[in-house]
Amino acid sequence: MEVINDLQEPNTEEKKEKSKEKEYHLPDGFGLSIEEVQNIINQKCSVSVPKDDPIMLIVPILNAFLFEQQKLQEDYKEGLKEVYQEVLKAFIVEFEEKATKGIDVKVTHTGDNKQGDNKQLTIIVQYVLIVALAITLTTIYLWKF
Repeated sequence: MEVINDLQEPNTEEKKEKSKEKEYHLPDGFGLSIEEVQNIINQKCSVSVPKDDPIMLIVPILNAFLFEQQKLQEDYKEGLKEVYQEVLKAFIVEFEEKATKGIDVKVTHTGDNKQGDNKQLTIIVQYVLIVALAITLTTIYLWKF
C-alpha cells in the first residue's frame, strides 16, 4: 500500500521545489509601480484608472520584461567585453610579430628611389594609424566599461 500511496501523492518537498522554480519574483523597486502608472495615466490622459482595472495587469508584465531585458543587456556587455579583449589581444600579437620581424620603416631621402620612399612612408602612416586605432579602441573600452 505504501507504494500506491507514493505513486498517488508526490513528495511535498518536490512540490515545493517545482513551485519555487515556477515562481517569478521581481526585485523590489524595479520598474514603475501600479500607483505611478495610475498617476501618469491621470496626468497625461485625464482618466482615472482603478487598481483592479484589467489594463493594470500589463504593469507587472512589462516590469518582468524590463527585468529580463536588463539581464540580457548585462550578458551582452560581458560578451562585448570579451570580444574587445580578444580583438585587442589579436592586434597586440600581430603588431608584436610585425615588430619582431624587423620591418625596416626608415625613410631615406635619396632622389633616385622615390618609389621606395613612398612605400616606406606608406608603411609609417599605416603604423601610425594602427597605433591610433589601438589607443582609440582602448579608450572606448575603458570609457564604456
